[in-house]
Amino acid sequence: MAIEAARLSPSLAAAAAFLGRRSPPTAPLLRRLCLLLPRRSLLASASTSSSRASSGGNGRVVALSSSELRKRRGSTSSTPTPGEDDKLRSLRRLFARPDIAIDAYIVPSQDAHQSEFIAECFMRRAYLTGFTGSAGTAVVTKNNAAFWTDGRYFLQAEKELSHDWTLLRSGNHGVPTTIEWLNDVLPSGSRVGIDPFLFSSDAAEELKAAISDKNHELILIRDFNLVDEIWGGSRPAPPKEPTRVHAIKYAGVDVASKLSFVRSQLDENGCDTVVISMLDEVAWLLNMFKMDYF
Repeated sequence: MAIEAARLSPSLAAAAAFLGRRSPPTAPLLRRLCLLLPRRSLLASASTSSSRASSGGNGRVVALSSSELRKRRGSTSSTPTPGEDDKLRSLRRLFARPDIAIDAYIVPSQDAHQSEFIAECFMRRAYLTGFTGSAGTAVVTKNNAAFWTDGRYFLQAEKELSHDWTLLRSGNHGVPTTIEWLNDVLPSGSRVGIDPFLFSSDAAEELKAAISDKNHELILIRDFNLVDEIWGGSRPAPPKEPTRVHAIKYAGVDVASKLSFVRSQLDENGCDTVVISMLDEVAWLLNMFKMDYF
C-alpha cells in the first residue's frame, strides 16, 4: 500500500517510506493521506509562486497586473510618493480645456519623422511614463493610464513604470491592442486626441475607422503637443549642431547621382513628386551626417 501511494503522487514518497517502516495503517488513514497530501503540495506550490500569479476561484492560474506584482514583491510602498503622478494630473487637466475637450490622449514613441531613436527633446513618451526603452505606446484617459511594449522590455517596464500605469504586454495571449482597449474602457461617443505629426496618414486613418465602431471621434490636435505643454521649460532644447556632408569615400555615391536615380524612378512610375520624411532616408539621399541627433 505504501508503494502504491508513492506511485500515485511523488509528493507521497516520503510518507510512503515512513509508513513502510511502521505497522500497516488502516484504510481510512491511507485514504486521508491520498486526499490531503497532494492538496497541501498544491497549496505550497501556489504560495511560492504568488508573486507571479494568483489562483482564481475555479482553480485556474490567473496572471497578475504589473502593479499587483510590484505590491506583492514589496517594491512599492502602499503610500504613493508625493508628486509621483503630477504629470498625469497635469495632462488630464488639459483634457478639459475648451480648445482641447478630449477623453483620451495617445502618446507614441516616434518623432515627427517616425524615427524610433530620437532626440531627447522628442522623448515625450519617456518623459510622461518614466519608461526609457525605445519602443512603447502610452494611452491616458480621464481615469486610466495604460502602456504597451513588446517582449524585449517587459521586465524593464515593470521596474520603471509607477503604480499609476497598467502594463499591457503586447503579443501575449489575451492582451488587447490600444484600439481594443480604448473601445472597451471609453464610453460611447468619446473623443480621442492625437498629435497628427506623430502618426502616419495610414495609422491615423486606421485609428479613426476602428474607434468609430464605438462612435468615438478622432481629434487632431495640431497646434501643440499636450506632453510638451506639461513638460514646459524643463524640456531639452532641440539639437543645434550643424550637419556635415559625408565624403564620397564614406557615402559611396554622390548626391547628384542619387537625385538622378530617384527622378528616374518617379518617371517610371508616372509620378511628379515624392515626399521623403524618414531621417535616415533624407540623410542617405543628401549624404548628410549628424551624430548628436541619435
